Amino acid sequence: MGLTTSRAAPAIDAVLRNQELLAVIALYQRGLPESLAPLVPGLRRMAQRPKQRITTTDPDLDARFRTWQSAHSVEELAPLMRNSTLQTGLRRFALLHGHLEVVAFVAAATRVVDWDWHMAASNGHTSVLDWLEASGEPHPRGLMECGVSNNQLAVVIWAHTRQLDVALNLRTVAAEQGYLEILRYLDAHSLSSWDPIAVSIAAERGHLDVLGFLHAKHVARWSRLLQICNSRSLEQSGSSQSTQWSASAAFTA
Repeated sequence: MGLTTSRAAPAIDAVLRNQELLAVIALYQRGLPESLAPLVPGLRRMAQRPKQRITTTDPDLDARFRTWQSAHSVEELAPLMRNSTLQTGLRRFALLHGHLEVVAFVAAATRVVDWDWHMAASNGHTSVLDWLEASGEPHPRGLMECGVSNNQLAVVIWAHTRQLDVALNLRTVAAEQGYLEILRYLDAHSLSSWDPIAVSIAAERGHLDVLGFLHAKHVARWSRLLQICNSRSLEQSGSSQSTQWSASAAFTA
């Protein structure tokens, strides 16, 4: 008995390390067709993500899905809807990657929630936002904020044309993150208010194009900016270009 167990151990270990094989075994246990095996591990990971990573895309899963989609129809995803974990993973995946057919397929069997809008907005999928809007669902708060925070100008424009809510600090967020085109748009349309502390943060992070834009707008107190840029915290960050730039700007303002 001991010898048999010893010989079987490597084979068992090999099975446990083979994620694809484990996925197939799990499929049979759940009564799912084998054709869905390439998608199951990724969908499970997507469903189990912590909130701070919920809007991050999964290129590997997306590649697997596109390969699967080339040989199958969306309706063949129906067995996944019987499992709550896989259903959640499929829903998040479709919204994050902008697969509108899958979004519509999942929504037909479930209820649209605010997170659906936010996940689509965070990754710039205005076609999904159009579909959610056309379905009669009310716009949730925070869509423009999603666009600004994730550098999605198309979403910012989409939200603005619909006169959706505008958070007070969006220009500050755009400046701090170095999102110049979004900052230009917000400024051109007088959207959101402005906090001068963003100049200091933009300088510390080396966003020279943002500093140039703000300098041209005469937004900042450049003498204070010069002090910030010469501080030890900035020197440690290695943004010597910001120090040189701010010194020039401060004395030519």
